[in-house]
Amino acid sequence: MAGELMEYFEVKNFSKFQHYKDRSPTWIKYYCSVIDDDEINLLPENTQNHLKNIWCLASRRKNKLPFDKVAIGVLIQAKSEVKLDLLVDKGYLKIVNDSVDASTDDSIDELALEEKRREENIKKKIKEERTKRLCDFFDNQLWIKYPKRHGKRIGKKKSKEIFLKKVKIDDFDSILLALKNYIFYLDKSDQYAKDCERWLLVWTDWMEEIKEDVPGWLLRQRERDKQNG
Repeated sequence: MAGELMEYFEVKNFSKFQHYKDRSPTWIKYYCSVIDDDEINLLPENTQNHLKNIWCLASRRKNKLPFDKVAIGVLIQAKSEVKLDLLVDKGYLKIVNDSVDASTDDSIDELALEEKRREENIKKKIKEERTKRLCDFFDNQLWIKYPKRHGKRIGKKKSKEIFLKKVKIDDFDSILLALKNYIFYLDKSDQYAKDCERWLLVWTDWMEEIKEDVPGWLLRQRERDKQNG
């Protein structure tokens, strides 16, 4: 059975770092000239360190890595966000498309089986890290900013369950904008705030910016149109 098509990246000019073709080399070539490389030195210091660790990681994985900043962060044990897009823009990494075929797993050797077990453990850590970041954002950003109804917020547990299903880490800025628009709508109309769990089901409807000069009656009509939808 063919695997799902995924987006990967590779290190550009990787051969200059690779000194032999073992599956998991103990070291890679690293040149002192990097110290004098103005382009690298202009990168944020954390990103410089991430790039060096990505070079090492690429040597263990045949220079094919998932284009997933959370996954790479776990793999290189990064303490801060890994800026893969920046490294691609600067020409250190290159996007490639490939597919993974799970049916080949039975034919791999013991070393590959060990790698597979490590991958499963990494996937678990990635999932845990994503869930942690989503929960932190919900508790410390979204929930405390969501408008109260009759002086209180209800349904936090159910709201968080829906949030974890509906929202991705990359949506954080977007959902805060949507919430800002919804709060502005409530200020301009005589509507009570929906329960958060209900709003989360339709939060993307509030992505479009609401202009301050829109009259209240038009905002209310917009809400009725959505409900009748």
